[in-house]
Order: sequence, then C-alpha cells, then structure tokens
Amino acid sequence: MASYTLEFDSRITRLEAPYLIEGHASGELEGLGVWKLFESPLGTVATYNWDVATTRAWMNRLAFLARPVFACNHDYVMRQWAQGLADKLGAELLTHN
Repeated sequence: MASYTLEFDSRITRLEAPYLIEGHASGELEGLGVWKLFESPLGTVATYNWDVATTRAWMNRLAFLARPVFACNHDYVMRQWAQGLADKLGAELLTHN
C-alpha cells in the first residue's frame, strides 16, 4: 500500500448538537465535512460526507493514474479510523456496503 501524509487543519463551522457537525478543512486538503447523527433500531448512526480536494500539485497531476491507489488508501484509513472510534466509545462498528 502506498504511504504518504497530508497535513490539514479542521474547524467547526456549524453545530446543531447532537445531530449535525459541519467543519471546514484547510491545508493540503481543502473542503467541507458534515457529520450527521441519528437513532436507528440498531443504535446511533453516524454518517460523514467529506467533500475535499488535495492541494498538493503532485497528487493533482497524478490523480488520473493514481486514483485507484488513492481510493484504496483512503478506504483503508477510514476503516481504521472508524474502528478506532468505535473501540474508544466501547461500541460495535456496523458497516454497510
């Protein structure tokens, strides 16, 4: 798996506790992320829409070729992050395909 790092800052731009958190990313990632939380029969559902773009020139130039590698790496990082959050909360991570 490819290895690279991205540095970015994130700040909350909108909060409607406990249902919505919106944040803006700046740095090597630029864009908006929105968390939505709601109850379901299985427990609390958290969805995250992350609409960002890279600002690194090499990534943008290679995106047309490297997109599968970037997507695979992104999916791996997100799965690890979700499992880590579930572990920290003492919750079971349920996923859908």
